[in-house]
Amino acid sequence: MSVKLWDFQTYECIRTLQGHDHNVSSVAFMPSGDFLVSSSRDKTVKMWEVATGYCVKTFVGHTEWVRVVKVSPNGESFVLSSDCVGIIITGHDLGRDPFWPPILCVLV
Repeated sequence: MSVKLWDFQTYECIRTLQGHDHNVSSVAFMPSGDFLVSSSRDKTVKMWEVATGYCVKTFVGHTEWVRVVKVSPNGESFVLSSDCVGIIITGHDLGRDPFWPPILCVLV
């Protein structure tokens, strides 16, 4: 499955990000606009470089689908909602491995 980026002035698809193995459930841009994160029914979250469409990181470990991903205003963490664990807050850094498993888990 894929994420498509559209130019709303020309109504053209400018990039297709392919890599999820099931439906994409949520997409959120990092505050800089250089990266986005997507969640999927394939139980992963992926981080993409917008300019190239390259998947720079795949976050794994969920046993059920990840419904929603939101990015913090400073871009240093995400909040995920999944059927298996509720809400997860996780830090990330493209220069190192992310803190995974999550640093905080709150069951809802």
